[in-house]
Amino acid sequence: MSTAAGKSRIRLVAVGLVCALLPAATTRGQDAKPGPPPKPDEAVEKRVEELGGAIDRLVREGKIAEAAGLAEERLDQLSRLRGDAHWEVGDARRQHDTLRQIARRDRGIQDRYTGAWLSRDRFVELANSARYAEAETSLREAMEALHNVLGEGHPDTAPSYLDLGLVLEALGKPAEAEAMFRRALAIRLEAHGERHPVTASCYNNLGGILYAQGKQAEAEAMHRRALAIFLKTLGERHPDTVKSYHNLGAVLSDQGKPAEAEAMYRRALVIRLEAHGERHPDTAQSYHGLGLVLEALGKPAEAEAMIRRALAIRLEAHGERHPDTAQSYHGLGLVLQAQGRSAEAEAMHRRALAIRLEAHGERHPDTAKSYNNLGVVLQAQGKPAEAEAMVRRAQAIMLEARGEGHPDTVMGFNNLGSVLTAQGKPAEAEAEYRRALAILHEARGEGDLLLGSVS
Repeated sequence: MSTAAGKSRIRLVAVGLVCALLPAATTRGQDAKPGPPPKPDEAVEKRVEELGGAIDRLVREGKIAEAAGLAEERLDQLSRLRGDAHWEVGDARRQHDTLRQIARRDRGIQDRYTGAWLSRDRFVELANSARYAEAETSLREAMEALHNVLGEGHPDTAPSYLDLGLVLEALGKPAEAEAMFRRALAIRLEAHGERHPVTASCYNNLGGILYAQGKQAEAEAMHRRALAIFLKTLGERHPDTVKSYHNLGAVLSDQGKPAEAEAMYRRALVIRLEAHGERHPDTAQSYHGLGLVLEALGKPAEAEAMIRRALAIRLEAHGERHPDTAQSYHGLGLVLQAQGRSAEAEAMHRRALAIRLEAHGERHPDTAKSYNNLGVVLQAQGKPAEAEAMVRRAQAIMLEARGEGHPDTVMGFNNLGSVLTAQGKPAEAEAEYRRALAILHEARGEGDLLLGSVS
């Protein structure tokens, strides 16, 4: 088994992932001189931001009528700042209308609405801690409350479908996740239209789950639509636009277009370094993707340097036991393996596997990838029986989680054939190779195997 150039899988990033909101930093000092007074537009921008935070706080406190009053002020400020036709004004109008309607309803309805927000806050905390099963439970509670108050197709229900899709994807349930993303997209297309950032977020996340199911061409189309909308509505330097560059790089890499992918990753990295600096998790993500592409381009030393930088940042930001840290160990294992450093690669894959077993459990696709790549390095070290055990475990998980036609599953059949050949079992090996070829012929009308590791 060998690593296929240009075929390393790179995890996609969801736009609109849940994240905790942090208060803005303030500086105090008796001798500080006041700066120049803000320009009129800057003052309005600041007031709009303050109003947004105050509305969120009041809703969480159950003060819906007060929140509706501030929403009306925010709508007026944004309308004067942006013009009535701007998408932000449309969003502010919907927020004001929703809060005003809820404020007119009985106290029980208002409490259910507030409860939905608080359940979602709990979901954010759990999801950011990679406690995905608990996060799903909390989010479903929030969704039930929102549906009771607003109705199933209300625009404010779309983010919950999106978040649920992300959690289901993290739990290794791609078909269920895709259904949630498509529901969110349908709601947002009806409410906001095609050229709105939240619609682009849905295209992005739909592209991500299509990618996870091995539907790379469809995924590329979704990510290109998302990127075009983000560039038009938010500009190139917005974080969601940068994530879209990253995700397009991932699907291009997976389709054997590493040079195009490298351009996307480098563009994202430049913006992230300027926006966040070296030690930010988003910067680590760009280093990681760029490292795998450089390995595919035959630049192993540069690739290793990129992956090691990503790993160092993630260890500092997340600690040892986070799935993103596991991803970096996994990637480092791939680039070491490509350099023939099998013992070092094995150590990295074992660390990734331990984290993934704890974070995701045995039956998750990421766990399967670690088992597969352990099999690859064990085979390279002349341990075919141990390699076979790893590859068989990986294949069982992939068949259940991804199905027979997924590229990673096809590669698993091929890898199993390889380890069986090494043990002098040609008849069994032939059966696995033929199974892989049959799937490729049906899917593509061709017989080229994608050999080796999966990332």
